[in-house]
Amino acid sequence: NYSRSFLYTLGQPIYHTGLRFSTPLSSRLNGAFYVINGWNEVEDSNGGKSLGATLTANPGRPFNVTLNWMGGQEGSDIANPAGSFGGIGFPTAGVRNVNMLDLIAVWQTTPKLKLALNADYTDASQQGAGGGHWNGQAAYARYQFTPSAAGALRLEHFEDTNGLRSGTVTNLNSVV
Repeated sequence: NYSRSFLYTLGQPIYHTGLRFSTPLSSRLNGAFYVINGWNEVEDSNGGKSLGATLTANPGRPFNVTLNWMGGQEGSDIANPAGSFGGIGFPTAGVRNVNMLDLIAVWQTTPKLKLALNADYTDASQQGAGGGHWNGQAAYARYQFTPSAAGALRLEHFEDTNGLRSGTVTNLNSVV
């Protein structure tokens, strides 16, 4: 059984194309920097590049935290074949300065139980009009019953206060 979360489909890029440089910063901290063509695009629809950075910390074996930032000009003044604007899929025309923060924390509490939290906040500003933000949070639990059988639960909230991702003001909740 497979499902996609609101954070994955609406809050974050599904894919991006570009260059990434990563390096260990210490025995428990890794860093990465990347330059990409934009959200969900192989060829950028607005001619601008987006940047990103990642820090991953592993303070102790059963726990790790990843903080991602991605920012740049996203959207387009010309509709794509799906009828939205740019790879980010804005429902209205315009190029916006988009900045996304993404936090992921994973804790392997026991050999059988893993807990995770994912929280996102994105601001998309456009000079004149059409800006706003969206955010979401998801909590996960996975229990390994046997070596070949596991169960998982996801609680999630996604809020698009200006309709920039979904086309309408949205407040979504799910239990999966």
